[in-house]
Amino acid sequence: MPPISSHTLRHTGCTRLGENNVNPKVMQYVMGHSDAQITMNVYNHIAEKSHVENEMSKMNLPETVPAMV
Repeated sequence: MPPISSHTLRHTGCTRLGENNVNPKVMQYVMGHSDAQITMNVYNHIAEKSHVENEMSKMNLPETVPAMV
């Protein structure tokens, strides 16, 4: 198994919390940030195109997603 840094584990863990719709204030507390916006800006991002399509389907928008740069 390749070496995995604690930063990578932290980033992945918080990203997975976001993907599972954990409340941003809970994520803030878990990560030890002073503000939930820090958590959302730094650690929470879209990992896969399928997540974008899933969210778009909730809004009754077209299912195609523009190419991501």
